Amino acid sequence: SMFQVIAIVSLKKGEAENFKKLLPAIVGASKTDKGNISYQCDQDALNPDVFLFQERWESDEALEEHLAQPHFKEFAAAIESLISAPLAMHKIML
Repeated sequence: SMFQVIAIVSLKKGEAENFKKLLPAIVGASKTDKGNISYQCDQDALNPDVFLFQERWESDEALEEHLAQPHFKEFAAAIESLISAPLAMHKIML
């Protein structure tokens, strides 16, 4: 059944601009992933070093497929040097 994912990205100080450059590719590609309902990423207005992915998926299989896609793997590799903590993922049933 449908659910929302909130993934929190915590960046090292001063890396927000570099991170933002990577967003159009991952957001654009992910929106076309099978089973994706919506996909966006926003900067936290209270803490500019934090970004929040808000995603809606039709099924666990759809999310698993997304995480296995080359565009996600490339994004994960590209942000490795920018992040200050592992990605924090939260799942909310709808």
